[in-house]
Amino acid sequence: MTQAQFNFDLTAGELAKEQGMSQAEEASNSIDAARLIAVAVAKSRGSVTADDVQRELVRLGLDPLGASAGSLFRGSEWEFTGRWVKSERVSNHARVNRVWRLK
Repeated sequence: MTQAQFNFDLTAGELAKEQGMSQAEEASNSIDAARLIAVAVAKSRGSVTADDVQRELVRLGLDPLGASAGSLFRGSEWEFTGRWVKSERVSNHARVNRVWRLK
């Protein structure tokens, strides 16, 4: 690890986060389709997770989101429900996903 990785600066960390999310979003081939899928799932079920969207992308033969998944629910139309569910994707090692709903 470099010395810079041990620095504590919330403002710099937030800026780096935003820059990384924007770069991943710009590089994604599937983010627009994924957002449409997220809206459709939320309307039909009342809520949605990143796993729900990834599952549908795979079913449709579209590219997975990869790093751009963190940008999926960035819009002002989404709100966090306060619920978390474990990811069913093996590659996610049961990490937790937020559950989102449309406002």
